[in-house]
Amino acid sequence: MQNLIQSKTKLETSILSKLNVSEQKLVTLNSLGNARFGEMTNEQKQGLAKSLVKLCYFVGIKEPLSIDNLKMLVYYLANQHPTFTQDELEQAFFMTSSGEFGELEHYQSFSPMYVSKIINIYSSRRSEAITKYRKELDDKMLEEERIEKQKNYDSVQGCIDTLCLEYDDFLKHAELQVTDDAYGLKETRGKIAIELAQRLGLFQDFNPKKENSIEFLSRIFQPLSKYEAEKVKRIIGKWVKEQVAELRK
Repeated sequence: MQNLIQSKTKLETSILSKLNVSEQKLVTLNSLGNARFGEMTNEQKQGLAKSLVKLCYFVGIKEPLSIDNLKMLVYYLANQHPTFTQDELEQAFFMTSSGEFGELEHYQSFSPMYVSKIINIYSSRRSEAITKYRKELDDKMLEEERIEKQKNYDSVQGCIDTLCLEYDDFLKHAELQVTDDAYGLKETRGKIAIELAQRLGLFQDFNPKKENSIEFLSRIFQPLSKYEAEKVKRIIGKWVKEQVAELRK
C-alpha cells in the first residue's frame, strides 16, 4: 500500500489514511493512470489474457479457457468495460475471493456474465470510496483555506471595510423606506460592525441600553455626511488606523 500511495501529496495521503484498507486500494488503483481496457495495445491485451487465465484458476475453475473464448473475453472487456484496468480486475477478484462481495457462484464457468458481475460490484464500491475520499479531501481543503484566511486576516482593514459599508447603508437609509424586517437586519449588521471595532478598542462608549446600533452609528456618521462619500471613507480609514495605533502604543 505504501508503494501505491507514494505519488500522492501529503494532504491526499493524510486523507487516504482515514479510509479502511479496501477503500484505500479502490481509490488509489483508480488514480494510478494504468492502461484502461479500451485503450490497451495488442501487447497489453496479451498481458490481460494471461491474467484472465490465472484468475480463472484462482477462483477454482477447473476447465481452462479455450483460446477462442479467451480472445472473446478480452474483446468483451475492451468494449463493455473500457475504463477498467488490469490491476483493478485482479483486485476485484481478490476481494471476491475474500468474501467482500458476498457469495458469487461461477458454476465452473469463467463467463463474461460472471466477470461483469464482479466488475460491476467493484465499480459500485469504488464510486462510494472515491465519493467519501473526495468529500474528506474537500472538507479538509476548505478547513485549511479558512485557517489560512484567518491567519492573513487584517482586523484593522476588516473594521474599516465594515464601517464603510455601514456608511453606504446610512446614506441609503435616508432615501429608502425601511421595513421592520429590513430594520432588524440593519440593526444586526450595525451590531457586528460595532463589535469588530470594539475588539480593536474602539467604540467603548457604545451603550445598547441607551441607543441601538443604528442610532449609535448614525450619530457618528451624521457630521461626516457633508463630505463626499469617498472622502468620508478615507476619513474613516485614517481615523481607525490612528486610533488603533494609539491604543497599541
